[in-house]
Amino acid sequence: MTIRSSETIRGALSFNFSSYKKVVPSHIKQIDISFLQWFIGFVEGDGSFIVSKKNKNNKQLMFIINQKDPKLMFKIKKKLGFGNVTNYEQDGQIYYRYSVSSLKNITRLMHLFNGNLILEKVNTRFQTWISQYNEQDFRSPITLLNQSPCLDLNSGWLSGFIDADGGFYARLKIDSMRLTWRLNMKFYITQKQEYKVLQVIKFLFSTDHQPLIINSSDVTKNIYNMKKDYYRLELTNAKHILNVINYLNIYPLQGNKNIIFKRWERIYGNKIILKSIKTNFHTKSFKRFKRLVDNLNLKS
Repeated sequence: MTIRSSETIRGALSFNFSSYKKVVPSHIKQIDISFLQWFIGFVEGDGSFIVSKKNKNNKQLMFIINQKDPKLMFKIKKKLGFGNVTNYEQDGQIYYRYSVSSLKNITRLMHLFNGNLILEKVNTRFQTWISQYNEQDFRSPITLLNQSPCLDLNSGWLSGFIDADGGFYARLKIDSMRLTWRLNMKFYITQKQEYKVLQVIKFLFSTDHQPLIINSSDVTKNIYNMKKDYYRLELTNAKHILNVINYLNIYPLQGNKNIIFKRWERIYGNKIILKSIKTNFHTKSFKRFKRLVDNLNLKS
């Protein structure tokens, strides 16, 4: 079986924002392409295309993102130049909602997402959304583009996807046989369906972008079936983790998760401390290192 990064798509294309550029708000003087790529990846993890009934013969289209991170919601609003941010309480927790409901701004999102979505399940939901849009706006229907960009490490899409559904883990564990500490680090993404996308992400971070011949046992390695239709990719190899770090330094996370990532990166960069201290665990450097690891898990 040959796995290429483009196997999840219907055509090996790049992101195309030419249509969106024509409808960008006039006060947005410069378009941040990397941010738009990040935003699409984030939406494919956390966004919702909604069709609600206003009455029997009229349906309203809405776009919503719900998050605990208020700064990120306001950043999205500022970068795009439209939308609203509100907050609400659920189970004692304050959440923030970025929403778009006006037809003019829904049209802008249509042009932004059309032909630029990677996940099959999101493309299906978007197709329903755009069909409902065309039923209501006969003057300027939007033709659905049956294409998707290539999933690779040369855009901000994966950064956005990680911001939505990825995470970072580190743990110090005592090796009772050797009387030493062992560091376990992990990068993970949890996703409903889209098993093949997790395969591609795995190989992007582990094969230096080269096509790889694998057998059936390799396909499932590092990808776990948590429950029905839910899968989890876990990368623990030091070289693979370094590839994740290098990518996210080129295409940074945009929300609070970037703080967690930077701590995780520091842990990776300072793990040599464990070799230098050997069995002396009372040094200031080890205590600082252990505190860094413990704090990461509290914030994650």
